[in-house]
Amino acid sequence: MGKVVRNALTTVLVGALLGFVVMSLGGLLIQEMQWFGNRESAEARRYMVGILENEPDTLASLTPRGDLVSRAIQYKMTQESQGQWRPISLTYLGGLTKGGMSIHTYAIELRSAAGREQFVPLALTVANGKVIRRE
Repeated sequence: MGKVVRNALTTVLVGALLGFVVMSLGGLLIQEMQWFGNRESAEARRYMVGILENEPDTLASLTPRGDLVSRAIQYKMTQESQGQWRPISLTYLGGLTKGGMSIHTYAIELRSAAGREQFVPLALTVANGKVIRRE
């Protein structure tokens, strides 16, 4: 009787271990093959880092060429926001790609100079390697 129980427990433990390993590798393969969901685009990531690090040159290189006035307003907004809030974390929530356009959503955790923390959602629309809309 003891041998039967030991064999049953061994079979269950080996099966659980094998199932864990197979599911872990399978999950990684599914992510890499993009069967489910979308991956974060490099342009969207660089744009978000440019926002958080207040890099107007990076932002300008990742947006379509606009008129001088709108680019000056964007630069001024970047300069004015510097120092008021400090970014704590950037989280990619997901995205969707259709044709040549993709939408990527992020959550940014910020801390004010007074110590108040806040989460800010942000969605980027990327087309042809340029961020054409930010909400």
